[in-house]
Amino acid sequence: MAFPAQPPIPGYEPVRLLAINLGTVYLARHSSTGMLVALKVFRRDFAQHSRDLHAPLAHLHHPNIIRVFGIGDFEESSYCALEYVEKTLADRLLQGSLPEVEAARLTRAVASALQYARDQGMILLNLTPNAILLNEENVPKLADFHAGDARTESHAITLPSAFMAPEELQGITTAATDVYRLGAVMYAMLTGEPPFADRSGLEATLRQLIGERPMPPRQVNAKVGSDLEAVCMKCLEKRPEARYASLQELADSLRRFVKSSN
Repeated sequence: MAFPAQPPIPGYEPVRLLAINLGTVYLARHSSTGMLVALKVFRRDFAQHSRDLHAPLAHLHHPNIIRVFGIGDFEESSYCALEYVEKTLADRLLQGSLPEVEAARLTRAVASALQYARDQGMILLNLTPNAILLNEENVPKLADFHAGDARTESHAITLPSAFMAPEELQGITTAATDVYRLGAVMYAMLTGEPPFADRSGLEATLRQLIGERPMPPRQVNAKVGSDLEAVCMKCLEKRPEARYASLQELADSLRRFVKSSN
């Protein structure tokens, strides 16, 4: 199969092809800085789609959110240059659970980024280990934000996830939903699997999500301490009002845990 050559986007030198979907994604080097970027190139008739997809991200400036270096048009193409991060948390979890201090540090960083984005009116609808990128320094990075109401949102459920919150079965998400989702991701960091990993199928998983309490992480991984387990389980309360009041409150609790562990 012949892959398309990269269009001559000024200021970027192609390295290799990364992916093809609605557009074509290349690993490229910024000519003046030498920095590697993910260069997404769309045909001009997809230019509006490209802007709608990446403009929200371009307005977010946080150390744990993917940076946008440029959005523009050239000849018959529209392009966006993004910070390049190759691996995901899901890739890391293939090796097994994380040490609890590392899990706390990563969760705290993601909570901070999500809170910042919500304060800017942006939400991340899909929060799973696949959505959390990890750079070479093991710093988490988020992308794919959407404009939305930072207090409450309603959206249609498409594919139920092992990392979704109970209230999402009713099509409702709030900031408390992000707390649950992030708690589910932290649970996977601590144990190597999501809170409800029933192998008998989706129906059984959804029954557990609605009516059962997750097994405490220490019963899955004896290396998890009681303090961090308590943080994780508070995130996973069925009732949204029983969880942390905000992502920032969760981040503060994790900051104290990390500090006391050093």
